[in-house]
Amino acid sequence: LYKIADRRRIPNPWMSWLPFTSDWLLGSIVDDYDGRNGIKRKWRGTLLALSLISAIGIMVTYIAMFVGIIVLAFQYTDIEPPIGPTLAYIMILYIALIIFALLASAKGICQIVCIYKIYESTVPKKAVKYLLLSMLIPLAGPICLLRCKDKGYPYPEQQEFISYEVAEVTDIDDEKMVKEYKKNAAEFVLKKYDWNV
Repeated sequence: LYKIADRRRIPNPWMSWLPFTSDWLLGSIVDDYDGRNGIKRKWRGTLLALSLISAIGIMVTYIAMFVGIIVLAFQYTDIEPPIGPTLAYIMILYIALIIFALLASAKGICQIVCIYKIYESTVPKKAVKYLLLSMLIPLAGPICLLRCKDKGYPYPEQQEFISYEVAEVTDIDDEKMVKEYKKNAAEFVLKKYDWNV
């Protein structure tokens, strides 16, 4: 993720090395890609919120479970604990665990969608294959991302350099194409010649 974010000029690519901020960075890369395609979504906020809520919720639930067991053990050393309140406490904790596990699953689904969008932006013809490999084989995800790190859209100044160099060599006859070229030279050249820089 660091190299992909750095290549696309996403701010703070170092966040890829930290637990919760890596989700923010993944969302930022996908938001940038979606923004270039005219789609406005908030992947970074969604991933970060789901990540924090599920992690903190599961941790708090386990702490509450541990504390509850200790309290019950010390409170009822000589006599048997009441079944009703004990079962109610355990049921509440398990329901909380199920809710937070569902939130963690939603985060996993969002991550899969974002990873697919990264593959789509870097290797569009192999995006589905890379996604399936990432989901089915444990270490394939990082390897597929490593193969994608130098692909996709480069820095803007690299795009301008490439597009101006090609513009000098080629003749553009269509007036609509000329307007499109003037509007965004780099995207025009990459689309027209189907380059994957």
